[in-house]
Amino acid sequence: MIFFLLFLALFNRFIYKSSLNPIFLQSVLWLIYYVLLAANIKVYDVRIEQVNAFILLQSIGFSLGGFLCFLFSKKSSVWEKKELSVFSLEAVQKNILFLFPFFFCILCVSFLALARTSGSISLANLADIRQNLAEDDGKKYGTYGLIQFLLSIYLLLYAATKTKFHYRFTLFYIIFFYFTALLGAKAAFLFFFSSLLYVLLWQKKINISKVVLSVALIFSLFVVITLLRTDSSYNTDLSFLSDVLLIYSITSMPGLALTAHGASSPFFGYQTFRVIYLWLNKIGFSLPISPVLLQFTYTPLPTNVFSYVKPYFTDFGYVGVFLLPLIIGFLNNYMFFRANKGRLGSFILNALLIFPLIMQFFDDQYFRWFSNWIYFSVLILLLTKIRFYDIRLRNSNLQPTN
Repeated sequence: MIFFLLFLALFNRFIYKSSLNPIFLQSVLWLIYYVLLAANIKVYDVRIEQVNAFILLQSIGFSLGGFLCFLFSKKSSVWEKKELSVFSLEAVQKNILFLFPFFFCILCVSFLALARTSGSISLANLADIRQNLAEDDGKKYGTYGLIQFLLSIYLLLYAATKTKFHYRFTLFYIIFFYFTALLGAKAAFLFFFSSLLYVLLWQKKINISKVVLSVALIFSLFVVITLLRTDSSYNTDLSFLSDVLLIYSITSMPGLALTAHGASSPFFGYQTFRVIYLWLNKIGFSLPISPVLLQFTYTPLPTNVFSYVKPYFTDFGYVGVFLLPLIIGFLNNYMFFRANKGRLGSFILNALLIFPLIMQFFDDQYFRWFSNWIYFSVLILLLTKIRFYDIRLRNSNLQPTN
């Protein structure tokens, strides 16, 4: 199995000739995951053979989808990377600076609303804040989380287009990171930093060594957030920290192996198309909706995340484990090739897709984030295609006529 995953990674690197290609990155990440899992499999109540089929099918499906996109694409968009248009970068940066007061107000209002809702802005009370936001199936957290993600895209566009640092963003960053910390969501930090590192690496503003250092710091931050969210009655000795590292790295697939075959779907796409059914219910349908948070399973380490293929297997069996990653791989490579052509909007979306790729070990952030991806695409479209600063200038030049 390890040799096959290694072959798949080398094949993808040979085909796409880029270490930033999402198909290559996915195969490398799953190779690393499998090696770590195989080295620690004795910790779990499963055999490595019980997870092999899931990892094998989704890896082949994702790579095959990317390869099919490669076959239908012009080879110039695969191997010849065009620089982003200087004109587009300058226009978007003007948009970003012009809209700064608007987004800063959204950030401040959201921060104050969160403080009022939770009754505290102290990180020492992070566990209570998190519990408050998780009530009512996490609707409050979903709202604040979406705002955080949209603000992340705004800052990401600023980072991608800026030629110099504007000091007005200093306070923005401080409040933004504290707001994100109060949400207690590791995914929110990962969404922003994974996309940012990808953008900076693509633009050659940083090198691999800085990426490795940043990843180590981000992972350390995750551990700190986890400890802050944990009840104080838990031990913080080395064995507990070891369990935390295992839980947040490789426990998902053993959890899937223990729970997958006992699960069933009440109707077509019950878990996979959850968001679509939510929208259908808003226009008059009455469909049962799968819960956001799943029950904990003990492997014996506790986990309530089971990788991105969990809903696909529950709804469609092994066919879904192969077919849906194939579709995702095709679309991922399609966006990468568009970014290679120097299209700014596609470049940002391609960077954002690094987050669900990393989250594949934990949860599905593709189909179950369907509405979020629409919101993200609309915001990117508005900020990259409409010149808001030019509208103001044109309006200010209008003269009254008799």
